[in-house]
Amino acid sequence: MLKIAVPFLMLALAALAASACSNSSSEKTTGTPVNVAIQSFAFQPASLSAQPGDKLQITVKNNDTTTHTFTIEALSVDHELKAGEQATFTIDAKSQGSFTYHCRIHSSMIGTLQVGAGGPVSTAPAGGGYGY
Repeated sequence: MLKIAVPFLMLALAALAASACSNSSSEKTTGTPVNVAIQSFAFQPASLSAQPGDKLQITVKNNDTTTHTFTIEALSVDHELKAGEQATFTIDAKSQGSFTYHCRIHSSMIGTLQVGAGGPVSTAPAGGGYGY
């Protein structure tokens, strides 16, 4: 009886350990989802916040009828989106600071990513929707 119980116990412990490891690594790989809409020549939301060390999985959707970009030079982010397109990418918020995102085509379109401002990652505008 003991010969059967020991291998079963070892198998159960191995499965438990593998399960615990896989849950923590998948969260770090994907990052916190953040949605940004481009609509009426503006970014919604116009400000985002995160903590140093956060990983953000940002999805930007262009709801306008013209091409725009989502650009953060300081973080080497530059995505061009034609009308109706969306892009998803990951940003590692390693350094504390204020980072401007903007459209290279339309200089009036600006927003701010504040890293280290206190509080958790901001993922939604005050109105709650993104125009999707």
